[in-house]
This record gives sequence, C-alpha cells and structure tokens, in this order.
Amino acid sequence: MTGHHKTPQAPGFYWGRWIKACPGTKEGDDLAPAHEWEVMHVVDNNSDVPMVMVPGVQKWQPLENFEWGEFVSPERPIETPSPTAGLEIE
Repeated sequence: MTGHHKTPQAPGFYWGRWIKACPGTKEGDDLAPAHEWEVMHVVDNNSDVPMVMVPGVQKWQPLENFEWGEFVSPERPIETPSPTAGLEIE
C-alpha cells in the first residue's frame, strides 16, 4: 500500500495509516504511529468535518492525523434481516 492520496472528503471506507493520536486518546502513544495500513471508516459526525473511527479506539480521530491511501468502498447502511427471514409461515 502506498500513501499520498487526497484526504477523504466524504464518508466511506479508505486505506489509511494512523500517524498520530489526538490528545486524550486512551493509549494513543502506544497505538500511533501505526506501521501497517488498515481500512479506516470516515464518518460524517454531524459537523462540518468528517472524522475517522479507528477500530478498537474509543475517541474519534481527525483526518489530518492519517496518511491516506486508496478509496475502498462507500458507506452503506447495515441491513438487518427480518426476524422472520427464512422461516416458513403456515
């Protein structure tokens, strides 16, 4: 994976490498900088600026704290199956 892609401007999933943790991030000094690329979830958190949800990290992170790679997938709502899906109703 190589970086140097534009910072994401829309919600979705992107390859990213976490460079630094924002102040107040629990165990942030141990987690960042990351040496591996992971798929990061960029979300619209009802503000003017999208934020990043890092797997296993409680605090949302700002986009500028990452090196960005390629776009992976748009954000899609999670579809929950119907409680009766697959059941035969007599």
